[in-house]
Amino acid sequence: MLLGCAASDSLSGLASSADESFSLQTTVPDGVETDNAVTGSRSVADALGNTSVAGPIGRNRVDRKAPSIALSLPGTGSYVVGERAVTLYSCADGGSGVAACDGTVASGAALDTASPGSRTMSVSARDNVGNTARTAREYAVGYGVCLLYDPAKVKKAGSTVPVKLQLCDASRANLSRPDLSVTAFEVRPVASTVVGTLDDSGNANPDFGFRYDASLAGYIFNLSTRGLAPGAWELRFRVAGDATEHAAPFQIR
Repeated sequence: MLLGCAASDSLSGLASSADESFSLQTTVPDGVETDNAVTGSRSVADALGNTSVAGPIGRNRVDRKAPSIALSLPGTGSYVVGERAVTLYSCADGGSGVAACDGTVASGAALDTASPGSRTMSVSARDNVGNTARTAREYAVGYGVCLLYDPAKVKKAGSTVPVKLQLCDASRANLSRPDLSVTAFEVRPVASTVVGTLDDSGNANPDFGFRYDASLAGYIFNLSTRGLAPGAWELRFRVAGDATEHAAPFQIR
């Protein structure tokens, strides 16, 4: 911050014409806001060697700190297609005050969950002296899974489990379509880090891909349970264009 000053001498005149107009400057580091910044000082002399000192001058309000931003997304930041998720954010500045607080969507408005994919919600703020701040949060939108079988029914170990499902939105509307690739990648026990070997049954699932079945308006994967121990398991799979990993549970004994 600069404070403009002027000096004059009506008798002998100033020793230096540079003293007729000068500035005293505060020294406040970046990231600090204060209402008691103090300037430096300057000695001014006339042509006869008489001197006066200008400054230091205190009680100056200086803002060199960026505004703060509080941004919250509901839940964990992972949503189902079509799910309503409202973002909330606010900006604050204890120095010069907030001049602007703008987000990708307005605070209190719905996030974009219209289709699967990864997205970014960001907010930018500016105070009244030009300090700026920006924050961003990533969130993911994925398909919901509507099972077309009863996962509570126990299958015989070593048998084939037909895993049938639809991809759906938050209201359980069917989004399945023949050109959408759904691919299994592992089986694992529930609540365990031990992973079993993924095995299909026959040639029904080439490259571990689910097959679209028009009669189901969904997908089927014929899962072989050979070599799997009795218990609760889940078949893990991915959907093209969806970063979310999905699971279909089943039980064997």
